[in-house]
Amino acid sequence: MDSASLRAYQEVLDSVRSMNGTLVAVSPQSVEQTLSQVEKSSLVFPVIPDVGSSIALSFKLVYRVSPATESLLRGFAIELPVVNATDSWELPVPATYVIDRHGTIRHAFVDADYRKRLEPLDLLRELHKLQGPAEATSVAPRAARN
Repeated sequence: MDSASLRAYQEVLDSVRSMNGTLVAVSPQSVEQTLSQVEKSSLVFPVIPDVGSSIALSFKLVYRVSPATESLLRGFAIELPVVNATDSWELPVPATYVIDRHGTIRHAFVDADYRKRLEPLDLLRELHKLQGPAEATSVAPRAARN
């Protein structure tokens, strides 16, 4: 998971809640790795382990890392199959969705460049657009390993 992005979202959590929003992250990492990251980052919003990437697969966001990337990660002693409790070198594309109370995706930020994420202020702008007398929202950033 990208802990810097998750901490940045946590910084705007009160604003998200003030707009009747809910922030939820989804992690490709194992349950143990996810819980460890939540603890290390002191996150107070839910982070759901997506072992096997079934949630990411449902959004068609999963790709296999290239052999060069696999080699590079191994050089840093990062074994994705171990970290993600799978037997594959697959990752989800990071994505953030703003979903209205009826389950309709009202905004999607998806970028194959894992370094690019929806900025927290842009998230708040998107939530503000949904504000109406009967509108509540949920926000689900898709967390991915760097």
